[in-house]
Amino acid sequence: MSMLPNTTQVEKLISYMANKGRIPNTFMYARLIRTYCQQDNLNKAMKTFAQLVDNNVELSDYIVKDLAQQYTTPSTRQHLYTIWNYILHTNAQLDISSYNALILACAKTRTLLGEKIYYYMLESSLKSNLKVENNLMLMYINCGKFETARRIFDQLEPDAISYNILLNGSISHGMDFASSLFRTMPQQLKSAHTYSTLLRGCAKWRNVTFAVELYDSMPKELLQEPRVANECITMFAKLMDIERAEQVFTQLENKTFVSWTSMLGAYRTCANGEKAVKLFYEMIANDYKPNNYAYGNVLTACSRAHMPEQAMKIYLEMKKYHYKPTIENNNIMVDVLARCENVDKAIEFAKTLEKTDVVTWTTILSACVKQNKIEQGIVAGEMAIEMDPLDPSAYTLYAGLLRAAGRYEEAQAIRDKITALGLSTKPGTSMIEYQGEQIMFYSRSENPFSEEIEQGSEEFLRKLEQHGYKPDVSIIHTRVPENEESKKVKLFQHSERSALIFLLGRTKDEKTPIKIFSTLQICGDCHTVFALASKVYDREIQITAREQAHVFKNGKCSCNNKW
Repeated sequence: MSMLPNTTQVEKLISYMANKGRIPNTFMYARLIRTYCQQDNLNKAMKTFAQLVDNNVELSDYIVKDLAQQYTTPSTRQHLYTIWNYILHTNAQLDISSYNALILACAKTRTLLGEKIYYYMLESSLKSNLKVENNLMLMYINCGKFETARRIFDQLEPDAISYNILLNGSISHGMDFASSLFRTMPQQLKSAHTYSTLLRGCAKWRNVTFAVELYDSMPKELLQEPRVANECITMFAKLMDIERAEQVFTQLENKTFVSWTSMLGAYRTCANGEKAVKLFYEMIANDYKPNNYAYGNVLTACSRAHMPEQAMKIYLEMKKYHYKPTIENNNIMVDVLARCENVDKAIEFAKTLEKTDVVTWTTILSACVKQNKIEQGIVAGEMAIEMDPLDPSAYTLYAGLLRAAGRYEEAQAIRDKITALGLSTKPGTSMIEYQGEQIMFYSRSENPFSEEIEQGSEEFLRKLEQHGYKPDVSIIHTRVPENEESKKVKLFQHSERSALIFLLGRTKDEKTPIKIFSTLQICGDCHTVFALASKVYDREIQITAREQAHVFKNGKCSCNNKW
């Protein structure tokens, strides 16, 4: 084979031998398949494998491993079944590394075929090893069988890979098991990967207590690892601890592009447009070229901070850096104009764009609802539904706009269409952490501790009214007209308000900040309530509402009432 330096010559020789009625050997097929695999040409590799099958050529470990390494996504799963069936058909004698490669391929393609492969391997008188068991765990986790993976782990003498596989799988189910497993993990096995995984989990589940424990226990040299530091920045931003995010970023010596964009994302979350703009230009001065994510972060920060001039300046400068705005960038500029200027300017800007989508028009529609721009909202609503007839948020916003205008029959027609199309929106939820336990609150009255919250609401409302609070019932839009008292009740059923009342009642003697994580944007009346409550109860109140942080202190919000 030394006389065959390239793929073409191997192909020609195999074709020549086939024409002469001679069957190429395993080594020749292995050479060709390996070359195709090295070129990431799976189609040609599988066609060559099909020729091998037609000629009933014996398999080799090289062929199995080379092909198995190409099976990395569910779309390649059928190829894995093809090679496995031929292994069974020919009773191929493979070594442990081939079985390990096949089970890893099953993990990557998310198929439980690896279970059969594993038992077939054991029946072949081969003993399993830790690499195989680790990949078997990974397969079960990727296929949604976490408890099975746990049982395998419990029978092992686990190494760092074993722990990291189980930790990574566990954060899909919350942080309780992950935190307890981490505490039992030998320190010498903990790595940058371990901490990165758990930091990402804390950010996902908004687990404040374990996040602080994790950060405080982390070897400080790991904070000079960019991937660990970047996860820290993102996590602290999502947990509304911008000071710690800044500290990690400042102390990181070898900042990567992701470090800069992560910090930009943090300023986006806390709506600090001035710091975002300053950091954006510092990033460019450090020879980092902005991408879609960087532009998205800085423009959104400008929008939330009501800095339309600065946002437009950055947007128009994109050509300077040979960057063509994406539809996401354009939609943020629509938000900037609708939020900071007026919806007419936003509509004019949208009409100049080469392409718009449902987000473009729901953004304008949302601004119209806030600004009570009925006619413009109708235009935006019709455009949004035309862009995506199956987007429930477009119908919901449109119906709310019509109800606010007193056009109840038209609003009801929109609601009926939502029902007819079988569309639904996810109910708003708010999450808090209390005594190490995470508690979820829901809109309406479906809340834990509902009696306790109802009793606390009376005292809460009384205190706020003594300081001048008047409920803004205009934001409650019902299918039919309702009296003010019933609308007040609905205001107090907002999930974030229930969470606040619960925490104020349970932590009367504390002065620590209250943290609430909400899936919906905070309404105008809740914003007023939170600001007033921070003054009345002398407590700092933090809430992340749809990825934007609001920090209330002494009656004022960090967003300066711009959101």
